[in-house]
This record gives sequence, C-alpha cells and structure tokens, in this order.
Amino acid sequence: MTVSLTANNAALVAASALYKATKSHEVSLERLATGIRINSGKDDPGNLHKISRLASETRGIQMGIQNALEFQSILEIADSTNVEISNKLQSLREKSILAMNSTYTVQDRADLQIDAAQTIAGADQMATVAAYNNQSLTDGTFTSKTISLGDATADQITVSIESSKTAALGQYYISGTSHLKVAASNDTSAVTDVTSQTLSITGKANASVSITTGSSAKTAAAAINATTSTTGVSATASTTLKIDTLANLTSGKTVSFKIGSTQIASALVTSNDLTALATSINLSTASTGVTAVVGSSNSELLLSNTDGSDILIDDFLTTNTDDLSASIQVTAVNSRTGAEVGSAVSLYHVINSTRQASIDSVIAIGQVEIGYHKTFSMTGGASTSTLLAQSNTVASEFVSTIDISTQSGATAAVRVLDSALTKISEVRASIGAVSSRLDSATDFLTSINIPLSVSLSHLKDTDFAEETLNLTKSQLIRDNAAAMLAQANSSMASIQEKILGGL
Repeated sequence: MTVSLTANNAALVAASALYKATKSHEVSLERLATGIRINSGKDDPGNLHKISRLASETRGIQMGIQNALEFQSILEIADSTNVEISNKLQSLREKSILAMNSTYTVQDRADLQIDAAQTIAGADQMATVAAYNNQSLTDGTFTSKTISLGDATADQITVSIESSKTAALGQYYISGTSHLKVAASNDTSAVTDVTSQTLSITGKANASVSITTGSSAKTAAAAINATTSTTGVSATASTTLKIDTLANLTSGKTVSFKIGSTQIASALVTSNDLTALATSINLSTASTGVTAVVGSSNSELLLSNTDGSDILIDDFLTTNTDDLSASIQVTAVNSRTGAEVGSAVSLYHVINSTRQASIDSVIAIGQVEIGYHKTFSMTGGASTSTLLAQSNTVASEFVSTIDISTQSGATAAVRVLDSALTKISEVRASIGAVSSRLDSATDFLTSINIPLSVSLSHLKDTDFAEETLNLTKSQLIRDNAAAMLAQANSSMASIQEKILGGL
C-alpha cells in the first residue's frame, strides 16, 4: 500500500460531492423560487417543444373563449335592439287596426298617421345607433363578421346581422285583381268565370299549386297556404265591391237584393243615402259573411268579406214596380288599395219576381294576395280576368312607407307589419342560434382547456413537495461534503506534518 503526499483522493471525492450537491441545491432553489420546473433549455431539452406547443394551444383556447364572450355582448345588444323595434312595430300595428275602424274620421286617421310617422322614425333611430366598438349592428352593415375561436379556419364562425331599419322590413307580394262577372239577361244568376291554373312558387323552397276551375279567392288561397311549410310563402284572400249610383227610384220606395241565397231586408233609401241598406246587409252578416260600410259618402257602400269568398248580388228589387229603369251600380274594388277595378255594372230590378231582359245579378270574384317577408318568385300567373293569380311580378311595401290615413291604407299596413314582425322574429332567432352556438363553443373550449392546462402544468410546473425534499437532501449532502472536505484536508495536512517532521 502506498501513501501519496500530493494526491488527496478523499478531498477530491468530498469536493466532487460538494459540487454536485451545490448544483442540485441551486436547481431546487431556482425551481422553488420560480415555481417552474424548466427554467432553461438544459433543464429538460426533450420536452421544450411539447411545452411550447401546449402553451400555444392553451393560450389560443383562452383567447377563443374571450372572443366568444365578447361577441356574446354584440349579439345581446343586437337582440335587445330588435326587441325594442318589435315593440315599435306592434305599436304601429295597433294604430293601423284603429285606423281600419269605421268610427274613425278622416282627421282621426290623419292624427294616427302623424303618430305612426314618429314611431317609424324612432324605430329607425334604434336600428341606426345600435353599435359595438364603433361598428353598427342592426342597420345592415354588420355582414360577414368572423368570430375566431382558434387559429384554424375550422375554428371560425362567420356572422351577419340583417338590417332592422323600417326600409328593410315589410312585405313582398303578388296581388291578384278583383273583377265582376255579370249574368246574361234573363239568366238565373251570375257564375264565376275562373279557369284552372298551376302556380310554381319559390320562396325558401319550391312548390307547385293547382287552382281548379271555378275556384274562389278563398279556395285558391287555401291551396297556396297548403304549401307554406315548404315555400314560406302564404296567401290571403278578400273580396270587396262598391254599390252606388242608385237611379230612377221614386221617393219613398225601398230596395233589396240577395247576397248569395240570403234575402236582404228591404231598406228605405234615396240616391244620396244608402245607410239603411248598409244596416240591412249587416243584419245578415252571420249568414252571408259580408259586411257593409259607408264609403266616401252616404251615397255609396263598400261590401266586403275577409276570407275571399265570391259575393253574389242577385235579384235586385225595388218597390217601384212601375219603373223599369230603376237601377244601381256595382263596381269591383281592389281590397289592398281601395281603388275601383274595371267598369261599373248596372243592375235593374226584377218586376213581380219575373226576370226581365236586363241584368239583375252579378258576382264579385275576390283577389288573392301572395306574400312573404323576403323576396320570392312565382310563375304560372297570367294577366287575364279569368285567373286569380294574375301576375308574376313581385311588388313590395315597407314599414317606412305605410300610410294609415285611409282605411285601405291601414288594412294594407297590417299586412306589411305582420311580415315585418315575422322578419324581426327571424332575425332574432338567427341571433339566438349564433348565441347558443357560442355558448356551446365556450363550454367545449373550457372543457378541453382543463386537461391541456393540467398536462402543461405537469410538464412545466415545479413539484414543490419533490423539490423541497431535493433541497433538504442537497443541503444535507452539501453540509456533509463540506465537512468531509475539511476533514480530508485536515487529515492530509496532519499526515504530511508527521511524515515530513520526522525527516
């Protein structure tokens, strides 16, 4: 066995142990101080890329959640705005129904129109000012906006919010035309001249509608409405005619006629006042379905129904049996506009229940109005009085232009407002659907972010229990190594002193 005075192996071992313990001690101190397991590339080179990728994914998910929550605020503003606009439209509809009432005067309707104009302006103001971060939401300019829920194209949702301005809310429609069919002289009664036709209507989808020969506006509308679930397009029907120009009736005489098969009670009238005849007609409304109102003056009456059934005026009678020239005129009326359609037909009375060589019977065929709250198309209509759907041209009327200063205008306004309310409901449903989708996306992102964050934490974060143990261990080893290094150095010095001292 040899003893070297120049090599202190024990000191080298102790120094090496002290160095390793010190490095371990420093690593544990750093990890405990920062809370991060990997503070430099050398700490875990194999997992650096994985940690970076997971960190990007989790932070991207967190930003996606933030984007979704921010867009929810946008949708809430848009929906709340549309709720208020819907309330305005409901108010306008109530005013329109009031204006339809015959108890309202021309001045009353003019006042309602002034109120309606302000309500429309208020609705437009709401649609214009609703905004988020200086971006208008409900005026039609918020289109193709992207919600980014992640960095991939598949993580994006494109949203558009349709305009809620009154100039964009209304009715697209195709309107038929009322017309009269007169019975031949000495004929028993007039009959409809409607011929068959096939309509092809394209709204949200396409459907064909067959209208048979002899159909009324009522039955035609029912055939169209049977396809509404497919096309989204619906139809209304109505029939209106005007009675006026009572002529050659001796004073103190009465008139009467049949509506369909119902005999209207005789009414004492004059050429300037037919109000008693209106009262007689309305007494039989339950059986005829026809109501009568005074027109622009007491000398004219408007007869109408709201289901589109044909109105047959038959057996015009007067008590002036000695005067073959007593007559009254009937004219078809456009139910939407109130305008007269075609030429007036003169009816002459029946003498002693015997039909004369003159006309005493006429049938009014109503009009079909086909409408949708969006633009649509139709083929199969033709411009002839024997067809109910007499045009393929889609017209439009919007809330911004409604006029309830007349009864006919008020009636048309109700249809426009019904379509506008449908459109607003559809817009709100679309907003709600996107909002629900964002709720689901937020829940999904939150759920997948949890395991990703846990995984990243396992790779990146300090295990405090383990590192505290390592710190304690390295501290003990370092203290012991330092003591052993001192002991080794001291022992070597003692040996050197004894050996060299004996020389």
